[in-house]
Amino acid sequence: MNLKYIAIGALAVIVALFYFINESNKEDRIRIEASKQAYIDQQNKTVKVAELQKSLPDLRQSDALKLIESPKMSADDIKFYRDLSAKWSDALKVAGATPRIDLSGPVQELQKLKRELDARQPKTVCEDMMRGSLLRAYNYTIDSFLEFMMKNETESSVNTRLSSSSMSDATFLLDYCKAP
Repeated sequence: MNLKYIAIGALAVIVALFYFINESNKEDRIRIEASKQAYIDQQNKTVKVAELQKSLPDLRQSDALKLIESPKMSADDIKFYRDLSAKWSDALKVAGATPRIDLSGPVQELQKLKRELDARQPKTVCEDMMRGSLLRAYNYTIDSFLEFMMKNETESSVNTRLSSSSMSDATFLLDYCKAP
């Protein structure tokens, strides 16, 4: 009878041992899967960072990661920037068609629109980066006209090129930051 209890006890210990080994293996498989997923996520982020830096060469890796993780802009935010861009484009056409001596009025209109953009409080990292590029573009454009008014054509041309580059960045970011 003692042998029977010992055998049953040994069997119970073996069953418990197999159960705990199996549970441990499940936990290991879960950890391995989580590790694989984290690796895949990291690889995806690395690819996204490289893609962003290809379009925005001056973008630091840390900023690219913030941009990737940032929520997208709302439809209302996109509308604000599109409306502002339409006003900017109209004011820019007027300034471009104005003789050098009469540029102060059109430049004041451009400055007014820049101040409107400057007053805008961004809600996401994505919007903040896009707004920063747009502000740089607006500043360079205004500086270009001011240099042109002072007959500094070389400086005016440099500012125009810088404005174009910043505007390209802002346009890319506006498209990147809008919700799908």
